[in-house]
Amino acid sequence: MTRQLMAVSLVMMMGAACGEGMEQPSSPVSDEAPELARQDLNTLPVVKELRTHRQGCDYVLRVLQENGPYPYPVYYIYHVTVQSEVVTPGTCTLVPGTVELGTSKLLPDIALVSNTEGIVAAYSSGEYFRGMGNVGRVNIHRLDPNTLGSLRVTGLASSLVPANGGAGAGRAAYLGALTLQLGYIEVSGTFTGNSLYEYPATIPWPYPIVTGTNFVAIYPNFYSSTMSPYIRTF
Repeated sequence: MTRQLMAVSLVMMMGAACGEGMEQPSSPVSDEAPELARQDLNTLPVVKELRTHRQGCDYVLRVLQENGPYPYPVYYIYHVTVQSEVVTPGTCTLVPGTVELGTSKLLPDIALVSNTEGIVAAYSSGEYFRGMGNVGRVNIHRLDPNTLGSLRVTGLASSLVPANGGAGAGRAAYLGALTLQLGYIEVSGTFTGNSLYEYPATIPWPYPIVTGTNFVAIYPNFYSSTMSPYIRTF
């Protein structure tokens, strides 16, 4: 996250605390990685890794750990990348490559699944704010099997919504599991706050208040539409 983006996040937090000019909380979480870090990804240690196989090709989802740019406080920047590999040249015709999906200041949870319809990667991202706790979301990417480009990007986020609908604050959604079914995907996990919604938000503020700390979100026709998920909390 750049210094400019950090400054914007702090301004947003102050506005939320004062209740001024903030009808809905914007997520301070960024998937933009510093340019210097992008050049050194191959040298970073791998702290998490998942692999899936499809049509003679392997796909690997990794979390790479980088030291933060400031000496204090000590923190890490985590880079989430996906890589393709040729296992069976007779059936896998892609050109191997690596794509960075996003970054996080909290250690991401990750999931990677594939079937005949495609490949889906998911990960959590966020950061800690003093006085607020963790603020973060779940990110879901439908990947092009040949280029690793994102054909669809969606996600889930949570907020603390006051009963009177006033200014709220961002909270955290955490990835638990990703299940790929024929025609739809199911994403489950946990969240803080009292509202869980599709990210980017497709409904106006104030978001619906819900109960519970666990969720299941079903995305129907995930490969052929951009339909919003059905979300259940408990």
